[in-house]
Amino acid sequence: MSREDIIRMAREAKIEFDHDGSNSFVFSIDQFEHFASLVAAAKQEECARVCADHPGHIPSNKWNASSALGSCEQAIRALK
Repeated sequence: MSREDIIRMAREAKIEFDHDGSNSFVFSIDQFEHFASLVAAAKQEECARVCADHPGHIPSNKWNASSALGSCEQAIRALK
């Protein structure tokens, strides 16, 4: 997650940035909770994408890696 992503999510949560050059910000607890939920959702999606994008080429006749990775992706996206 880039700095730009974090700033975008902070703005989406309506967190106000001070304009005094200190790179500080002002927020309510509701804004902070909204920001935290946006960050958590973004990280959750990044993790699910790792499973979705993994080639699944693990040699084994006892374990279907592709199916397991698909289940992993669905489980991560289902987290709340």
